Amino acid sequence: MTASKMKTQVKWHNYPPSTLADERCVKLLAKEFIAHNTILLTFEKPKDLQYKAGQYAILSLNNPRYTELDMPLRPLSMVSHPDEDTLQFAMRLSDSSFKKSVVEMAIADTATIFAPMGNFTLKGKNKRIVFLASGIGITPVLPMLKTLVQQQFAGEVVVFYSNKTEASAAFHSDLQHSTLANYTYLPVFTATQKRLNTDFLKEHLHTLTDCDYYIVGTNSFTKAMQELLLKENVPATTIFKDDFGG
Repeated sequence: MTASKMKTQVKWHNYPPSTLADERCVKLLAKEFIAHNTILLTFEKPKDLQYKAGQYAILSLNNPRYTELDMPLRPLSMVSHPDEDTLQFAMRLSDSSFKKSVVEMAIADTATIFAPMGNFTLKGKNKRIVFLASGIGITPVLPMLKTLVQQQFAGEVVVFYSNKTEASAAFHSDLQHSTLANYTYLPVFTATQKRLNTDFLKEHLHTLTDCDYYIVGTNSFTKAMQELLLKENVPATTIFKDDFGG
C-alpha cells in the first residue's frame, strides 16, 4: 500500500499514552551530610522490593547533571533495613560525574533502582559475630545489626570500624548505641591510632577461631583482613566478604 493510500484508507486511532509505570523509578525524599565528605540519600522504596540486610542495589540516576567520562550508576549497599518504608544509600563524595550529580540532585528528582543483589548477608553459623569495616564500607553493617536486634541475638557481636578520623566515621553515633545484649563497638581512627592488626583483634576477641567474620571496605582493606585471619588459622568458611567491591 502506498503512503497516499494509507493516508486515505487506513483508520488511525489515537491511543492514550501508556499508563504503565516503571516501579523501580523512585523519587529522592531527602539528602544530608552525615560525616566528612559523606552524604546520605533517602528515596522512596520501590513497590514490592524485598531484600536481605547486607545486600546492595544499582542506583541509576535518571537525569544526571554531569556525564563526562562516567556512567550515571553505581552499586551501593542499602543502609535502610528491609522492614523500613524508605530506601537509603550513603556514599563518600568525589569528583566523579556520578557523585557530583548526586550532590546536585533536588528533592523529587528520580533514580531507578535495580535490586536486590549480592550475598553479603548474615549466615547464622557461630554465636560470635565480628564485623571488620572501613570507611563507607560500614553501610551494610547497619541493617545487619538491626536484623540481629530483631532476632534477639544473644551472642557476642563486635564491630571494628576503621576510619582516618572520627569526623569521617559515618554512623558513628548510631553504632555506639545498639540495643544488642552483648555488643561491643571499637572504632579505630588511623590518624592517631595504629591500623587494625592481629594484636588489636586478639586483645579484644582473645581467640580468633570461633567467630563468623564479615569484612567490608576497600579492596585493600578486605584483602588485608582476610589474609590476617587466614594466617591465624581462622577457617575460610567463617570469613564472609562484601561481594561487589563498591
